[in-house]
Order: sequence, then structure tokens, then C-alpha cells
Amino acid sequence: MEGHCVLRVEVKDANDNPPEVLVTSLLNPVPEDTPPETVVGLFNVRDRDSGANGDVSLGISSDVPFAIRSLQNHFSLVTLETLDRESTSRYVVELIAQDGGSPALTTTLTLLLNISDVNDNPPHFLQPSYDAFLLENNPPGSLLCTVSASDPDDGDNSRLVYSIQSGQVQGAPTSSFVHINPDNGNLYAQRTFDFELMQVLPVSVAVRDSGSPPLRANVTVYIFVLDQNDHAPTILHPAIH
Repeated sequence: MEGHCVLRVEVKDANDNPPEVLVTSLLNPVPEDTPPETVVGLFNVRDRDSGANGDVSLGISSDVPFAIRSLQNHFSLVTLETLDRESTSRYVVELIAQDGGSPALTTTLTLLLNISDVNDNPPHFLQPSYDAFLLENNPPGSLLCTVSASDPDDGDNSRLVYSIQSGQVQGAPTSSFVHINPDNGNLYAQRTFDFELMQVLPVSVAVRDSGSPPLRANVTVYIFVLDQNDHAPTILHPAIH
């Protein structure tokens, strides 16, 4: 006699496959003026297991200004707040995928998100004003002083250019009295000064960065001309009647 039977073997899933995180899109670097809730990354997750073992959630590390938004197995990384490159120029963001198995398996994807600069900081002079002292009868080209400014932005946004503000001194342009090196802020005399004609020369100096649009700042430099003993005394005779 012969007999036949059909054996139906059901293989029960074991949670032996960790979840996977697939990056489909990533904005890097992220501009620091990106508004909150802007999507900067898109991700898919998958797990070759079945049932609860294949159900995957995606979380994010704490203490970063980003959050995960989900729709089924599709996830987006969004900004939570306005960023500031001058405070933090790079974030280490960890995405943690976890399946529903017991015990659960996890996979961590580490992202290094750089924050790119925008020109949001004007230059700042290191002093509220500057004083320079110059002996009269100086040779033209004498160094008067150096003005210095700083800008916490990056790249061209922090590259500074110095200039003399237009103005008049005793009927002549201010630039005919002094000259400034646009790159380093060195201020030079353009002519010989005479204490008997001028004792103090206020000069307005401007600095701008090279951003688009550029941001500016001003400062006043007071040039004090010092007297030299360059005139011999004269005797004035009383009038004879």
C-alpha cells in the first residue's frame, strides 16, 4: 500500500535582521537662516524580517535642533529652530532605527551636518574711537595709527575693506589729509601738518564686509597735531612818539 501526505512547514520568523536606514536626500551644508520646519533630509527604512520584527521606527539623538517627521516607512529630517553658525558650525546627528522585535535590534546612522554662513553680522570696531598723535612738520606718508575691526561671519562675509568717509576739512576733502590702507586699516598722513593752522583733525573711517549685501560700521579717529618749536621769537618794539 502506498500513502501520500502533504507536509506544510511554517517557518517562524526570528528577529535576526537589523533595520536599515537609506538616505534618499540630504541638504548639507544647511544655511544658518533656514526657517524652522524646513526639510533637510529624506530617509527610508526597511527590515527583512516580517511582522513586528519588520516594523521599524526612527528616532533622533537629543540636544540637536532637528526632529524626525514620519509617514509610514518614509521619514524626513526637519529643522526645529533658527540656526546660528557663529554659535555652532557643525552638528553630529544620530538617527536610530529600531524594529519591533523582542529583543529589538537597532541601527544607528551618524550624520555630520555643517551649517553654512550668511552675512548676518556687521563688522565691529575694536574701539569706540581712536586717537592719533602727530608732530607737526611731519613728512607725507607718516603712519598715524591702525584701526581694527572684526566680523564673526565666514569667508567673504568676514573679509573687511576700510575707507575714509567723504567730508570737508577747511574747504578741502578729508581724503587730501589722510589715506587708509583698505586691507589692514593703516592710516597715513597725506600731507605735512602745521600746528599753527590745525590742532585736531577728526576723521570718519568706515569698514564694510564683502557679503551681499555688504554690512558696514563707522568709527571716528581724532588726529592731534603736536607743536614743535619751529618759530623763532620776535621782539615787538613799542611805538616811538
